[in-house]
Amino acid sequence: MRHLAAINYPIADFEPIDFAPLPLRWFPYLRVIPNLLLIYIIQKNNKKLLEKLLQWYGVNPEIYSKCDVVMFNGEGAIHSKSGHFFRLIASLYAFKLNGKIVSAMNQTVDIPEKGIHATLLKLVFPKLDFVYTREPVSWELLNRLGINNTVLGDAAYALPKLSSLEVDELVGRFNLSNAFIAITGSSALDRSKSSLNKISAIVCQIIFLANTKTDVYLAEKLKKQHRIRIISYKQAGYKDAMAIISKARILVGGRQHPNIFAAIYHTPFIAFDGNTHAR
Repeated sequence: MRHLAAINYPIADFEPIDFAPLPLRWFPYLRVIPNLLLIYIIQKNNKKLLEKLLQWYGVNPEIYSKCDVVMFNGEGAIHSKSGHFFRLIASLYAFKLNGKIVSAMNQTVDIPEKGIHATLLKLVFPKLDFVYTREPVSWELLNRLGINNTVLGDAAYALPKLSSLEVDELVGRFNLSNAFIAITGSSALDRSKSSLNKISAIVCQIIFLANTKTDVYLAEKLKKQHRIRIISYKQAGYKDAMAIISKARILVGGRQHPNIFAAIYHTPFIAFDGNTHAR
């Protein structure tokens, strides 16, 4: 997203927004109460109460005055098991009440067609300026909910392909062997023994490209039992990941963007399940 903004809008400032940790961490089932309250406040179109409740939810109200355009990079966050679903979608409505241009893009939607998740989406998404889904299953789901949307390929497809010279230069930083399998985590994996067992079945020279804290946790556990090299998101950027994946014999994992990189560089890949149907 930063790359696309820099290319197409060079005079614009790109400012990602970080929210505070979700409240009620140890009692997430209690969030159903504020979730329902968010829906009620949006139905009443009450800007003041909405911003106040979102502040409790970890959304700093100062963000509403910091931008002119909001690009909601939804990706795989909009599913029924996501604790962030309600505050993310409700925050888009708060931006609209503050007169901003708001677009949902890179969007996968995987929710029941009946229930409070669908209710909130039907209240908010029709109010947005643009809604772009990244695959046809989400497009069909939103259409059934009465929400107009357009299928637009994931933004990762817009990244320019690295030259052979760039690939060699980037990969050279990591001193990799000539034959390795790259593996990523998946949003469907957690910090459990069953997740470790799934990955442990892949026995060979592995480069684990860990781009979340859960990925790092699983990789560190695996390293105690297998010959494995970990390259985490703290060590490498997306260009490094593209270069490494381009050199791999095969990629195994459930992360959307690494699998896109594999397709771009003709690296065979085996996909894990993800937390949505965009796999």
